[in-house]
Amino acid sequence: MTDHNLEPPKIEGIICLITNVFGYTLLVFKDRHGYQIDAIAPNGDRYCLGEIFYSAASAEAKGRKWIEDLREEEDEWELDSDE
Repeated sequence: MTDHNLEPPKIEGIICLITNVFGYTLLVFKDRHGYQIDAIAPNGDRYCLGEIFYSAASAEAKGRKWIEDLREEEDEWELDSDE
């Protein structure tokens, strides 16, 4: 899901981790439901996975893999648009 809103994302909870993965910003945060992850692409697009995790470590591991997959998908889109 891409959020093209110009307002900054509203995260209700405690941010546990902010890190860079392949140029994307990975956010791991905890709210009343558990740990969640968002990714912000280099172009500013925000992606929300929408899954709940029970530890920050498992959320981070999934987030790193998820960003790797997002990056590969975007590379494929760029290749398709070049044709």
